Amino acid sequence: MRLVPRLPFRASFAFAILLALTSLAPAFVTARRGAPLLDLPAMALRTTDFMEVGHDGFGQNYGHLTDRSRSARQFLESGGPDGGNGDEYVIGDARADRTYILELARFHGDDQSGSFSQVAFSIVLEFEDDDEAAEALDEMEDQWLEPGHLDKVRRAQQIGDGSFYLEGDAIPHDVQRPVERTTLGFQVDNIAAAIILINFSDDDPPTQDVTEDLASIQADRIESVLDGDEGGALFDKVVRLRVDGNNAWMDSYFAIDGVWQCDDVDFTSPGACDDAQERADERQIEHSYFLKTRIFGNYYADGTPESWYWLFLDEFSSEESAEAGFERLRSAQVEVGPLTDLDLGHESFSSLYESGNGNLMFNVVIRVDNMVVYMIHDTGTALAAEQGWTLEPSESATLELAELQAACMEDAQACAAPVRIPEEMLPAEAGHVTPFGGDASIAMCPFRRAA
Repeated sequence: MRLVPRLPFRASFAFAILLALTSLAPAFVTARRGAPLLDLPAMALRTTDFMEVGHDGFGQNYGHLTDRSRSARQFLESGGPDGGNGDEYVIGDARADRTYILELARFHGDDQSGSFSQVAFSIVLEFEDDDEAAEALDEMEDQWLEPGHLDKVRRAQQIGDGSFYLEGDAIPHDVQRPVERTTLGFQVDNIAAAIILINFSDDDPPTQDVTEDLASIQADRIESVLDGDEGGALFDKVVRLRVDGNNAWMDSYFAIDGVWQCDDVDFTSPGACDDAQERADERQIEHSYFLKTRIFGNYYADGTPESWYWLFLDEFSSEESAEAGFERLRSAQVEVGPLTDLDLGHESFSSLYESGNGNLMFNVVIRVDNMVVYMIHDTGTALAAEQGWTLEPSESATLELAELQAACMEDAQACAAPVRIPEEMLPAEAGHVTPFGGDASIAMCPFRRAA
């Protein structure tokens, strides 16, 4: 039974309402002068939180962090009801400095064919000060009540410095029928946050108690990150590409403090999530971060090759366990293509090979102390050949990013801002890469399909 396409945000009325609230013009600004960036991804909900409140079966599906390219703002706007010009995305007079959004999803009963019965959004908005966050929270409540689908519910206790709870029916664009939704917004110091749960089936719908329990867990976590007791492990040690549109497909922790966070794919195979946790324990992985960025291509065209930038960064409990992880990757790469040792000031090597879909792949693995990064550039050569584009991928582009990544692992300040995509990674016709629906107009495809 295919209830909801397994595509982030596309059918989400709840998120479309969020889009009507946020303005991210400053985007990925440097933190308050002299202070490190807050680890917003560490503030979000985790799959283990759903297990804790007895609402099992959720896995991470999508994560997005704002950056200097304003990709978060464009991403938010592209999913809005009318696209918009940005003016209606202001939360009163408050403008979020940085934003993190994580979508989690749950399969429909035993049907694990790629359809979701419930989705959850964990949203974190960082403001300049507490007053702006409080103003934003009030405006969020007013905006979410305005469509008339949700009702305000009195709550027995306050979460954080202030909170509101709404519930009711919403009508997602692609479903065309009412679905249950619970929403809880709350504030902790200069952070305004929200949890949205949407139910597309009759199975175990979200309740007020579940929503409030999740919000309480997240509020405590936000407080812990603000106090410096959590966070700051890996989110600022990855090189992000500066691109327009929605290309950052996944930007999130896969493991925090040794606890594995299930990906939605983990639930397609019984026991897969437990197996992932067992491997993390055996390999002594303390933290793991995953970044997946689409450079060009059409995600919604089944079978169409694309171009991706993947980055897996693991922090181990010791340099010895990191060395073992590095050697595991070396052994695995030997199976698919020749290796070249690199001169990056650290243990490192590169490999290249052709993938099953015909794309040329450039890979780099680097170990810095107790961290190991595995970088993959899926070049998109097959798609370029199909479209008649001029694309001459060079391994030097991947190595350029690898040098930056090695420096970033040594000092997080080295990658405080996203970097431009090396020109060799893009077709010469980058302004005419086919987006959704076949309209040749932009290279970095928005979420909204062409008519």
